[in-house]
Amino acid sequence: MGKRPFGHRRFPSDQWEWAWQGRRGRKPWRLLMVASALGAAAILLAVALFFILGNDDNDTGQTAKLTPSPTSSISASATPTPTSTPPFDRTVFRLAIWSREESRWLLEDLSSQTPVYREGESILFLIRIDNANPGAIYRIGLTYRCQTEGVAAFDFLTRVSNTDAEAALSDPGPGRLPSDSTIPIPDDPSLEFDKDAERRFQLWGATFHQSPQGPLPPAPCQDEKLIILNLSAHNESVFLMWGAHIASSRDWGEGRGASEQKTRFGLEGTVDELPAQEINVLPGAITP
Repeated sequence: MGKRPFGHRRFPSDQWEWAWQGRRGRKPWRLLMVASALGAAAILLAVALFFILGNDDNDTGQTAKLTPSPTSSISASATPTPTSTPPFDRTVFRLAIWSREESRWLLEDLSSQTPVYREGESILFLIRIDNANPGAIYRIGLTYRCQTEGVAAFDFLTRVSNTDAEAALSDPGPGRLPSDSTIPIPDDPSLEFDKDAERRFQLWGATFHQSPQGPLPPAPCQDEKLIILNLSAHNESVFLMWGAHIASSRDWGEGRGASEQKTRFGLEGTVDELPAQEINVLPGAITP
């Protein structure tokens, strides 16, 4: 299309001015089109940003739910997973008495329809410690009944009798001979007939840490006596053996020997703070 001249008169002058219609008529239309395009682009950009930001917020919220916070992660890593209890935290011990009649260790009171122990002999005892901690020191307490109602019971502790030597080879004993360590059993200052130089404690899997204490009290027997030993463990299983001398009427007078007991009497063992264990000899198990 050709360009047409366009004229107009500027008021109040009568002079005419001329211009080409194509140059002045098309320019406003182009500006309008450009402005419209820019506006539409701006709207589309705003809509796109709205959806993008909205999706980011949703993703962030989902991630926050799935990912633990730093605090919870630290707490989880700081708390160790529980494991099995170390064996040395489960130290246990057993107190046993040797039945000469049955040739075996008992974890219960000794009784017999046919007595095989006589006054003046000794009854063998055993303490076995399991899950011991090698290098640890264990305090052993042996409390024995020396008298009940005016009748003698165990008057002192003594060595293992040759008659019962096989006991060390029987379960739950150490299963071998000889012992790893021995120590003299202290005399009772209130007695005159306990001076046997061969009276010794026998020990397997450990050594004696110091000399035994006792018997306590040192005064003549009224009820019980106590001897304390300290052991240094070398193995996880420790065995202590000794004898308890059965009171005889030859030493205590007629009618006062252990065979005259009308009630049970025995010995209590302790290892550190573990619960005490006691084994008794029932009436009728001792003959004069």
